[in-house]
Parts: sequence; C-alpha cells; structure tokens
Amino acid sequence: MESMTELCDLIAQNPAQFVDKLAWICGRCPPPEALLVGSPRVSRSQLNAILAVARFLSKCPNHSDEMPKSILLAFYRSIPSSFNPSFWPQSFTNDTILSFFREFLEYICKASELSPEFSTDVARFTGDILISALGNPNGDFGVSKAVLKAMCYHFPPIPPDDANKLVLALLEQFDNFVPQELATSSHSSPMSMSNVDLLPASSGYSDGGGDAAEKRAIASFEEEPIDRIEKQEIALILIGNVLEKVSIDANLLESVRGIVKQQFQSMVTFLKIRKRDWSEQGQSLKVRINAKLAAYQAAARLQIKALASLDLDGKSSKKLLQGALASLIGAAEACLFSVWRKWRACEELFSSLLSGISHAAVARDGQMLRVLLIRFKSLVLATCAQTDTWGSNQGPMFESVLKTSCEIIQFGWNKDRSPVDTFIMGFPICERNGYDEEVSFILPFT
Repeated sequence: MESMTELCDLIAQNPAQFVDKLAWICGRCPPPEALLVGSPRVSRSQLNAILAVARFLSKCPNHSDEMPKSILLAFYRSIPSSFNPSFWPQSFTNDTILSFFREFLEYICKASELSPEFSTDVARFTGDILISALGNPNGDFGVSKAVLKAMCYHFPPIPPDDANKLVLALLEQFDNFVPQELATSSHSSPMSMSNVDLLPASSGYSDGGGDAAEKRAIASFEEEPIDRIEKQEIALILIGNVLEKVSIDANLLESVRGIVKQQFQSMVTFLKIRKRDWSEQGQSLKVRINAKLAAYQAAARLQIKALASLDLDGKSSKKLLQGALASLIGAAEACLFSVWRKWRACEELFSSLLSGISHAAVARDGQMLRVLLIRFKSLVLATCAQTDTWGSNQGPMFESVLKTSCEIIQFGWNKDRSPVDTFIMGFPICERNGYDEEVSFILPFT
C-alpha cells in the first residue's frame, strides 16, 4: 500500500504526465458495475486501489478524466452492500474496516471541499448510506457500526431533505424521543436546572425519598446496555455533524434541543452517584462509566453546535441561551465534584463543557456576559478549592478553567469591561495582590 500511495502522490503532482499510471490504478479497483448488483466481494488489493484513487482525487478533484470519480462514487454508493461480512476479505476485522472507512471518507470529504460538483454527487448518497447503516436489518452491525463511527470523524456532504430524514432516524435511537408535532409544551421549554440538581456528589441526593431516587437512578443506569450507550453517542455526534453542514427543520432542531436537555439532566444525576453505591464493580463498571462519559461529552459538543444554530435575533434565543448556560455550568460543577473527576474521560467532558461556556459568552454579541461571569465565578472558585490544584501540577480541570477564563476575559475586555472588572476583583487574590498585578497576571494568557 505504501508504494501505491507514493505513486498516487507522484501522479497528483502532474496527472497529464502519468495518465497510464492513473489508468493502471483505476484498473485495479473493483469495477463499478460489479459493485451495484448481487452480493459483491472485494479483495485487499482492490481496497488499496480504492484508497489510492480517493487520495488522488482529494488532491486533484477537478481532474478531466471522469474515471476516478466514477469509481469512487460507485464504491461510495455501494457501502450498504458492505454491511454483509462476505463483502470483505476474510482477514478483515471490524477495526480494520473502521480504519479503511476513516481513511476513505477523509479523502472523500477533502475532494468534496475542493469540488462543488463532486460534493453534489457525493451528497446524493450520504443520507441513504447512513439510514441503511442505522437500520441494517440483514447485515452485520459490526460493519455498519464501523461506517457510522467513521462518519463521526469525517462527515460527507448531505442535502437538507436527507439531513432531516437522517436526524429523525438518529433521534429515534433515544427511548424518550417524542416527535415534535406530538410533543407537549414541556419538550420545547428552555433548558433549566434546579439547585437541587446541582448538588455536588458528596452531598448525595436531596432529602425526602433521596435513597429511593438514588437506587432507581443507579438501577436505570446499570440496566442500560453498553451497545445502546455507544449507539446514542454515535447518534449525538452525527447530529452535530449534520448541524455543521446544513440547516435542519425548526421542529427537528427543537427536538434535538430536547434530547440534549435530557442528556444534561441525566449527566448531573450520573455524576452525583458515589462509587460504592454501584452494584457493578471492577472492569465492567469501568467500561460503563467510560461509555457513559463519552456519550455525555458528545451531548456537550452537540450543545455547542445547537447554540451556533440559534436565531440570534429571535425572541426565544435569549431564554434558550440562558437555559443552555445553566445546564453547561451545572454539569461542569457536577463533573468537578464527581468521584470520577480524575478519570481522563471526565476531564475531557469537563473541557467540552467549558468550551460550551466560552461559546455562550460570545453568543448574541456578548449579551449574556454579565450573567455568565456571575455563574462562572463560583465554578472557578470551586476548581481552585480542589486540593489537587494546589501543587505545581494543577491538573487538566484547572487548565481548562484557566483557558476558558482567559478566553472570556479577552472577549469581555474589548466588548464590555465592567463585568470583567467585577469578575476579576471578586477573587480573594486581588485583596492581596491588587488589581493591576492581577490583571498583569491574567492578560498574558489571553
């Protein structure tokens, strides 16, 4: 494969000089007509040739010869056929297939970015491929899962109509999803968190049936199959990828916000559970915790993309932004006090939540800055109060808070300095160092 890659790069430098070499590589690919009928099979050498042609097209998407495009589009269109394990060489595992699709889709996406015509051709098939992968009644879910996961990393173009169908299919991965036209007003209310929801893990659950509520929550989490958690993580990532590509139906977007809200409420509950209260222990618990934290991180990232989809001039956007901000800070506080806070997955979740807070700060031209800084200050103080931040190595959570603080201060310094002054002066260190010294410490990071 390495020699074919080198040859591909050489051809891309001067395609006119190596027409015969390009034709030779194309000739090693599976014939387009064979991929679209019956139960096709491919060899390792054919797959290597497909990757080489895809790599070439990512460098020369407007090449005059239509054969490379025809070959790639035929293979792309035939992806649902690949859900049958017999499609692949016998030695290929699901991990090998995932690696192949990640590389293939990376090249497809690069070529689509450089060629509007090729992008349009690719978009015709993306929706059907993904919906087939989600349904896949007859194939191997391991293969279709590899396709879905690869699309999480590199998402090809998709037309708006197909995007709406896809998002609806992805939302149906969640048991509590109710289509917007059937939903009550509670599903479209802005996100909000009560103070009870934001209690740190050390406080346990609220008084009055708290033990029973805790047991029900733990039982619910422990009964959830790992593969369903992984499917939901993939669904959340793919919805976010769609939002980056196209605008979706307003009712669907409202349903997406509803699912995100439910994920955040579940997140806070999950993070408050103490380790000793789980009946699962050992490796099985570790797998469950990591899977759940990964899904919650996908929800946090989707929250950021949903914020970017807000109609900033709309009357409801301010309430939605306030609710999103409350959920982000509440979840970050729950992360900070969680028994899993030193796990890498929890640290990454915390970082994603703070990235969302930073995005909320600049939304609506900084109109939320004053309210945000009041809420954010308590999170900063709580982070600094953690004993593991007192040494020379403050840890990833402290670094995330510092980075976000600098981003918000830098934005506010030029937009509305008054709340930034109040924010900085509110820290005890200012009483010892003085305001000018504190600002001189912070500004180099911005």
